[in-house]
Amino acid sequence: MNISIRKISAIAGLKLKIFSRNTYYIMSPFLVILLGLIFGYFFKGAIPGYSFIMTVGFNISMVGISLTAAMVAEEKEKHTLRALMTSSITGGDYLLGSALIPFLVMLITALVTPLVTQFSYSNINIPMYLLLNIIGIISMILIGFIFGIFGKSQAQVSTTTMPIILILVMLPTFSMFSEFIEKISMLTISGVLDSYLNGMIENINYALSTKDWIVLAAWVIIPAIIFIYVYRKNGIDE
Repeated sequence: MNISIRKISAIAGLKLKIFSRNTYYIMSPFLVILLGLIFGYFFKGAIPGYSFIMTVGFNISMVGISLTAAMVAEEKEKHTLRALMTSSITGGDYLLGSALIPFLVMLITALVTPLVTQFSYSNINIPMYLLLNIIGIISMILIGFIFGIFGKSQAQVSTTTMPIILILVMLPTFSMFSEFIEKISMLTISGVLDSYLNGMIENINYALSTKDWIVLAAWVIIPAIIFIYVYRKNGIDE
């Protein structure tokens, strides 16, 4: 897929306008921030960093998949995507330009999460925190694009993405009640991130294991392979 920085910037600018005019899109990150404020208020003084960890998990799991899938589905629903694809804009231009807004929205949300959950930045390994969030964001955006390709409308993708979002959000929470669920959770990107944040709170220099890095890599590589396959087979506007 050939790409053009100028065209990517133009698409990103268009997506920013669409994002700013759609209440559903705007509410996605603000809902996460609101949850962070609520968690920070009610769980302050409880389990150290609980509200911080929960909010990071919601940001990674909820916003990336649902926002990306909905934006692609909207283009298909309004029949504007086919016009874009028949213009000089390539699939690569469209995908990178479309991914830029969800990426920045999620990254900014991740950066303000410690503030809204009343968790000190001094207790965070910032470089590692950013790296893991970026890996998670890329993975969720790729999954969101896959759902967006197959989705016919925003309503449909909202329904079809809900199961995987709930699994990614809830598995780390329920893992404390079952050793089996914990093993399953550690095979998900949200479970690895949750485990790392818990370890970081106890020791800021906490490091992930080789197995954890393999899981993280798999959650980027496998969705990328699936996406490339369905994109080459169906295009975006199937």
